[in-house]
Amino acid sequence: METEAKKVKKIYVASSWRNPFQPTVVKNLRNMRHQVYDFRNPEKGFKHDFDAMKWADCCVMVLPCGRSANTEAGWMKGAGKEVWVYQPVPQEPELMYKIYDGIIKGSEELFDIFSFVQYV
Repeated sequence: METEAKKVKKIYVASSWRNPFQPTVVKNLRNMRHQVYDFRNPEKGFKHDFDAMKWADCCVMVLPCGRSANTEAGWMKGAGKEVWVYQPVPQEPELMYKIYDGIIKGSEELFDIFSFVQYV
């Protein structure tokens, strides 16, 4: 899968506080040398999160998540930013997720999309 994601990205990870996959996604993206906003560490509020959404050039929405994460991803796509849905557990697809750049079905696909050879 050829994408524009083959360079260092500023990534906003949208998810739920209860999502067990979110910390691993943040860690994996950081290990690939991307700049990643983690709303969990330290705890942030609306202003910090919204400023980070404006700062980021890309969003990874980690499922399962709730209304806030869907709103964040939708706002970012509407702002012209790249948005990916990370779906580590098979589930019925959402029709409107077709507006996003793609659905990532596991850590191997995450690596394929966001890894790069030359560090900037």
